[in-house]
Amino acid sequence: MDPEDVEREVAPGEVGELLARAPVFSGYWDNPEESAEVLLDGGWLRTGDLVRQEADGFYVIADRRKELIISGGFNIYPTEVEAAVRSMPQVEDVAVVGLPAEAGNESVVAAILPKEGQTVTLEQVREWAAKNLSNYALPRQIAILTEMPRSQIGKVLRRVVRDELLAAREAASGAATAAAVSIVEHFPGRSERKDSGQQEGGQDGKAGPHNNTASR
Repeated sequence: MDPEDVEREVAPGEVGELLARAPVFSGYWDNPEESAEVLLDGGWLRTGDLVRQEADGFYVIADRRKELIISGGFNIYPTEVEAAVRSMPQVEDVAVVGLPAEAGNESVVAAILPKEGQTVTLEQVREWAAKNLSNYALPRQIAILTEMPRSQIGKVLRRVVRDELLAAREAASGAATAAAVSIVEHFPGRSERKDSGQQEGGQDGKAGPHNNTASR
């Protein structure tokens, strides 16, 4: 179903939210508001999984609804961006998240764990990923990690990555921490280019314990 309108069924090949119906979930404990958001008429449950039906009838998971990145009116699926960036020879692993940007948009940020002895730049990432992604989905920033946060079963924790990047941004804007100074590469948006009159601009930032960030 359409994530924005659960009354509308999407066509095969389009990404929609998976609904399920089974007597296994009756709501969140002591949280009627959250329960009302996911429980629909007829006993249907909003799973939060965004899926696409293939030609053979099978469903492929595209992403989680809560991790969808929205920029310039476009829906950007972190899993697709991660697949493009992860295919780079220099990249060991990557987590893609959205960080708040101007005009209520989100900026696509790729938090990259490089392979040992390798370096990665924003220009390299964008040039490589452009082979498989639309321009609006290309990362506008990268952060270089020394460790990728994972769950006990090895799943990359995007939420933790996002929280750490937000904390690093706040520390950098405050300019009052003892964290090591590093660099976050930044691809300016249209409004930033207009203000600066340049294609690229930057600032020094401060990074949390798991990442090195920098701006140019």
